[in-house]
Amino acid sequence: MFQPTLWRHCVAALATFAVLPVAAQTLAVQLIDPAGKAGLMNERGDVVGSHYSYPCTVPGTCIPVTEPSVWLAVGGRKLLPGVGGLPVAAAAIAADGTVVGSVTDFATASKAIVWRLVNGAYTATDIGNLGLQQASATGVDASGRVVGYAITPFVSTRPFVWTAGGGMVDLAASGAPAERIFSVSPGGRVLTDRYSFSLDNPAAAQPLPAAPAGPPAYLSTYGANFLINDSGDLAGFHLTAAEAFYSLWRWQAASGTWQLLHPVSVKSGSGIPLGVGRINNQSTIGATVGNALMAQGPSGLATLVAERLSPAYPPNALEGTRYFTDQGVILTNVVLGGVARAAKLVPIAACVGACLRVPSITMTGTVVNSPRRSGCGQRQCTKVVASVTVTDLSGNPMANTTVGARFMNSYTLDSAATARTNASGVATFTVLGYVGQGTVSMMVESAVRTGWAFDRGVGKLTAEVIPR
Repeated sequence: MFQPTLWRHCVAALATFAVLPVAAQTLAVQLIDPAGKAGLMNERGDVVGSHYSYPCTVPGTCIPVTEPSVWLAVGGRKLLPGVGGLPVAAAAIAADGTVVGSVTDFATASKAIVWRLVNGAYTATDIGNLGLQQASATGVDASGRVVGYAITPFVSTRPFVWTAGGGMVDLAASGAPAERIFSVSPGGRVLTDRYSFSLDNPAAAQPLPAAPAGPPAYLSTYGANFLINDSGDLAGFHLTAAEAFYSLWRWQAASGTWQLLHPVSVKSGSGIPLGVGRINNQSTIGATVGNALMAQGPSGLATLVAERLSPAYPPNALEGTRYFTDQGVILTNVVLGGVARAAKLVPIAACVGACLRVPSITMTGTVVNSPRRSGCGQRQCTKVVASVTVTDLSGNPMANTTVGARFMNSYTLDSAATARTNASGVATFTVLGYVGQGTVSMMVESAVRTGWAFDRGVGKLTAEVIPR
C-alpha cells in the first residue's frame, strides 16, 4: 500500500550498488491505459488509478481532467465517483474489485468510503465516522472486512472495522489500542501506530518489534511505514535517528529478526519515491526505493525489477512499482514518449522453434497539409510512418504476418492498428494526428501467423518520434 505519511517526509540520495542476478522469468509490457496512471492492484489483476481526458476539441489547449478509475481484469474501465466534491484517495482494492479509501482534501476533511460494483458501475458509500470529525478507510481483508480509523484531531482516535452486514464497529471498545489502523493482511491482522492485532481478537494486541540495533541507530518501528502478512512478518522502512535516512527492511516473525533488504538508503526530504505495496504470506515483497524492487520470500534480498524487463523494451522505461500477484504479474507505470502509462509486467517464457521476432522499427514524423474531409480535422496534421520488420529465429523475413501496434502521443492519441507484412517482412503503418501533440510513440503488441509464436523477449518493440 502507498503510505502517504512516508511519502510526504521522504527524500533521497541514491548510492551506487551492485545487484545480484535474478533467477526469474523475463517480463514483457502489457499496457493497461496509455492515458492512465496505475496505483493499486489486487490478486485478480484489477487496477486502481487515474485516467486523464481533455474536455476540448484540441487537447493541447485545455487542462486535462483526472478521473479516478478502476480497470477491471474483465470488464474494462470504471469510474470511481467522488462524494461531496472531495477528491478520491483509494487505499486498497479487494479480491472482488471492491475499493476502499477516502474522499478528502488532505487537510481538514475526510470521509471513509467503500466503492462497490452495482450493475456494472461503482457506487460510493460513506460508511460513517463513529461520531468524530473525520474518518479514513485504509484496508480490506480477504473476508471483506474494511478497516480504518475515525479521528477528531488532538481529541480522540478510534480504530474501526466495517462490514456490509454489521456496519462500523469501534475496535477500541473491544480492547484494541486507540490508534490509527494503517493496513490489514488478507487474514485480518492489522497494523496501528505501535501495535498489531487480529480482527478476531482485538484485545490481544502485540507491540511492534523494536527497531534494528545500530549503528546506525533507528527510531522506533512505526506502523504507517510498514505492511504485515498473516504470519506477522513486516515489510517497510526504518528511519535513522541521526541523519533521517530511510532503508528497506523485513521483519521475520518466526525467528524474531530484522533483515536489511536493500543497501540504498534515502535521505528524508529528497523526494525520491519510497513505498511498499505488498508482502504476501510467503514474505515476498514489492517495493520502491527510487526504482522498482522485488524481494523473494522468505528471506531473499531486494533486486531490481528492471533487470528482468525484456531487452525489447527501453531499459529505463519503468517508473516504479509496489504491487504484484502471486502469479508473477507486476503493476507499474511504463514511460513511453516521455509519458508514464499504466501497465502490467507479465512473465514470458523463452520462445523456441517457430518464433516471430521484431528486430527493428523505423519511425518518421512530419507535419503535412491535409484537407479537413480526409485528414486529421485541421489544416495541418502530423503524419507518422512506422515500418516494423518481422523475421524468424534465423533472421529470414516473414511475409503475410499480421502485426498489431498501439500508437500514443503526449496527450490523447491511443490508437490500435494492424498491418500485414510484405515479401520483405515489413509491415507499414501510417497515422495522422493533431499538430503540437508532442512525441508520438508506438509499441508492437502482437505478431500473428498460423503455427508461429510471437517472441517478446528479444528485438525492439517500441519506438518514438517528434513530428516536425
